[in-house]
Amino acid sequence: MRKASAVQRMVVGCWLACCLMSSGCVTNSGTVMADIVTFNHTDHDIRNFSINEVTGAGVARHGASETSLCCLRVPREYQRDFTLTVSWSDDALRPPQTLVAVPPPYLAGSNGGHVSVHFLRNGDVKVFVDEY
Repeated sequence: MRKASAVQRMVVGCWLACCLMSSGCVTNSGTVMADIVTFNHTDHDIRNFSINEVTGAGVARHGASETSLCCLRVPREYQRDFTLTVSWSDDALRPPQTLVAVPPPYLAGSNGGHVSVHFLRNGDVKVFVDEY
């Protein structure tokens, strides 16, 4: 049997902590906890970012987050009016930017999921909610 890597243990630990802090991953309100992973498709380092006021660390240009960030509450089932506010700054010395993103239809599942944030070269940001 293989031992779990440090990253795997960290992700599982984060997920468990989120579940314990939220009294379970699924709440009576129909929301679930989702971790956040980031992908930077730009030519600039993302110095910092936040999504619905959950703050994340920087992401290198053409890179991805090494670990997932805990935790963001999302509706378990897709809702048309659900939006995610993404704010970030990069090393291009531009002022911090904010964008309201609408994820495409999804089903996060009963155990939570991932919110994937993609910083695109054209300055746009795409977000996706995926089931675990």
